[in-house]
Amino acid sequence: MTASRGICRGLVLGSALAAAAALGPACPAWAEDAVSTGVSAQIAPDHIRGLVVPLNHARLSSRLQATIERIGPENGEAFKAGDVLVQFDCSSFEAERERARAEAEGADASLAVKRELASGGNASKLQAVLALADLKKARAAVDVADKQVANCQILAPYDGRVVERIANAHETVGFRDPLIEIVGDRALELRVYVASRMLRSIDKQSALELVVDETGDHIPARVTALGARIDNVSQLIEIRAAFVGDIDRLVPGMSGNVTFAGGVAAAGNMP
Repeated sequence: MTASRGICRGLVLGSALAAAAALGPACPAWAEDAVSTGVSAQIAPDHIRGLVVPLNHARLSSRLQATIERIGPENGEAFKAGDVLVQFDCSSFEAERERARAEAEGADASLAVKRELASGGNASKLQAVLALADLKKARAAVDVADKQVANCQILAPYDGRVVERIANAHETVGFRDPLIEIVGDRALELRVYVASRMLRSIDKQSALELVVDETGDHIPARVTALGARIDNVSQLIEIRAAFVGDIDRLVPGMSGNVTFAGGVAAAGNMP
C-alpha cells in the first residue's frame, strides 16, 4: 500500500488508535494528527493539511567493487551540484586503464605493420583483418577501463542535503551496495489531500496558501496537478501544487494548514 493510500484509509477506518496503528511509520505527521482528532473524509475548511515534499530524492549506490576513500558531507549538511559525494580508492582501476592503453597502442602498431606487409605481398590480407580486430578489442578494453575510473567518483546530481550516510570511509563495498541517501532541498512542492467534492471548484492554476506549522510563514502556491484516482474509501484525492513565494526557510517534511482562494474549501466541504 502506498503512503498516500495508507493516509486515506487511515482517516476513515475504525477508531483513532486503530487507524494510527494501521498507518505505520511511513505516514506523515499531519495525517496522524488528522486521525488522532477523529477527522474522516469530512474535512473542515480550516483544517486542510499540506505536506512539503522534495522533487529530487535518491539513494546512491556503488557501481564498483572497491574501497571507499572518503564519503561526505555529514548527515544534514548541504552540498552543491557537482560536488564529490563519494571517492573510491582508484589505484587498481587506474593501473588497469594504463595496461589497456598500452595494449591498444601495441595493437595499433601491429595493424600498421600488417597492412604494410600485406600491401607488399609479404603478409596475407587475413593477417591485417585479424590485426584490426585485435585493435578494436583493445580499444573496447580501454573504454571499459575509462568508465571504471570515472565511476571512482560519485558526484552530486543537484543541490541538496545528505539524509543519511549508509557507508563509511575505508569500507569495501560491492556493486549496487547503497552508499548515501540525498534529498534536493530547493526543488520542493506541496502535496494536499482534499475531499473529492472540492474538485467542483479546484482545477490547475487554482491558488492556495500554506501556513507552515514550524515557522508560521504564509507561502502562496498554485495547483499544478490533480490526482489520477480518488480513494474509494475515504473519497480523498491528492493535489500537487508549486510554490510561488519565498521557500528559503522550507525544509522537506514541513507541514501546515492550507487555504484555497475564493472559499474553495468551504464549497467543497462534505455534508
